[in-house]
Amino acid sequence: MTTDLLTAFAPPVVAAIEALVDARVEAKLAEQARANAKQPTSEFMTIPEAAELLRCKRGRVDDLLSAGRIPRVKEGARTLIRRSDLDAYLNGGTRGTKGEQERNRLSDFAPPFGTKTAEAGPPPERGPA
Repeated sequence: MTTDLLTAFAPPVVAAIEALVDARVEAKLAEQARANAKQPTSEFMTIPEAAELLRCKRGRVDDLLSAGRIPRVKEGARTLIRRSDLDAYLNGGTRGTKGEQERNRLSDFAPPFGTKTAEAGPPPERGPA
């Protein structure tokens, strides 16, 4: 039916409609490009910016900071968050506190729970105490 409708109009009318549609699409794409260019490019984000990126409420970001799941950087009274730390959190990792970092680093060397290693054998016998 759309084809029948287009053939009912004269070719100059169809060309004019196509030009209008093209102009509107180009304008919309340019508007989106300007909006994307306005996004912050700083290494650091504020808590509201982090909440927007995570698509959660500010309280959730505060909870993650308090739990040490995302490290914070204090600059005077402001709390800032590194974009790389948020990316690490979103990718399933966490930099966390020094204690958490140490546990994460050491857990890389431990075999997964319940797996047997080739070297595993019975525990060594203890002599009389």
